[in-house]
Amino acid sequence: MNLRNLLHEKPLVVVNKPPGPTSHQVVDYVKRILDVDKSGHGGTLDPNVTGVLPVATQRYTRITHALLDSTKEYVCLAYFHDDISSEDLDRLIDDYTGEITQTPPVKSSVKREPRQRTIQAIDVLDKHGQEVLLRINCDGGTYIRKLIDDMGGDHGSGGHMQELHRTRAGPFHIDQAINLHELSDYAAFYKDDKADILEDYLLPLEAGIDHLPKIFVDDGCIEPLSHGSYLKAPGIQSITGEFQEDDMVAVLHDDQLLLIGNATMSNYDVVEADKGVVAETTQVYKQPDGR
Repeated sequence: MNLRNLLHEKPLVVVNKPPGPTSHQVVDYVKRILDVDKSGHGGTLDPNVTGVLPVATQRYTRITHALLDSTKEYVCLAYFHDDISSEDLDRLIDDYTGEITQTPPVKSSVKREPRQRTIQAIDVLDKHGQEVLLRINCDGGTYIRKLIDDMGGDHGSGGHMQELHRTRAGPFHIDQAINLHELSDYAAFYKDDKADILEDYLLPLEAGIDHLPKIFVDDGCIEPLSHGSYLKAPGIQSITGEFQEDDMVAVLHDDQLLLIGNATMSNYDVVEADKGVVAETTQVYKQPDGR
């Protein structure tokens, strides 16, 4: 199978971003390595931040929309500007676990106004004096550097983030990630028919929606949905996962992604419904010609 056909079946790759380049530059490297016309990433990392950067290729770059607001996990090395006891650190972590109000930093791509984010968990992995290694699970769009600044301010003389490594973005984990130089080597091997290791690191489109609730439909839904019609209750076969109105959902047929949409009712209401719109289509992946 040539590389273009392989990328049609497996258009996603999880890059272990190195320190230095911007996320946009990493995506451009991937585009050149894989000889594709289009590529996009699922969540910006600052130049000095490392770790999980999901990249989608060709017309499937739209799947990155499903990853932007997904939960993220980071390992962060924080430095507090004065001594902090284990007891004080535990109290500080308790204060910043749950819903927080965060104002984006001055150097950010979004408007600087307070917004709500949820910190699911902060775990202490190691502590040595004023340096603390933390694992943080949080909403997408959480600024970890600002989180550490705020925690340091509440503690006393301040604190700052020394290093940051993203270990998970939505359904993608660091164990799935590949370094850029390895990707370059494996792509060259594949093009020269010397080895197919590259196939182990490329992922199907459906891997990008593992974290979303799913609605499975029957054969009769394929044609109208591929033309952008909204999903209606008749034709729904089953549901996995829970969702509320306005939540993002994936619609599939035989485990193949048809579209992503926004739910117009909860999963419990869908079970009881025999008519009406269930999800408003935002992105179609199954083309009318069946591709």
